[in-house]
Amino acid sequence: MGSVRDKDVPGAGATLSDHTTGETPGPHDPPAPRLGAHRSVLIVDDERTIRELLIAVFADLPGWAATAVPDGTEALATLATLRPDLLVLDVNLPGLTGLEVYQRLRAQEALAAVPVIFMTASLQRAPADLVGPYRWVNKPFSLEEMHTAAATLLGLDES
Repeated sequence: MGSVRDKDVPGAGATLSDHTTGETPGPHDPPAPRLGAHRSVLIVDDERTIRELLIAVFADLPGWAATAVPDGTEALATLATLRPDLLVLDVNLPGLTGLEVYQRLRAQEALAAVPVIFMTASLQRAPADLVGPYRWVNKPFSLEEMHTAAATLLGLDES
């Protein structure tokens, strides 16, 4: 079962069915891990429509659990208890910016290796001082760009 939750809306969220492919691996050729194999994502964006879009993107992937929050402060509070496989992070957040959240994330040993997809409409290139696994996606982005960035960061087969 996948799950979806937007913490900006009290009581919001839905439980989604996991649609398996039914494919059986061959004896000599086990398949690569598939995008969506029991993974979790934390989505951080102050724009509700972007959060809802990304929740829908990850909800369509079997085995993904998506949690969304509207700002950097809530992201850090959520990361105190949630260890996501992927963080999708808007750069221009109110209060703590996405880059400040990223710096704090990298300073914590337990979270330092979490891959991050940055989203921004204002900066065209990633700052040179970013370290660790990340991808930079400019808004507006396509759903294919988001899938590809997630698959690349997690080393997953997109098929």
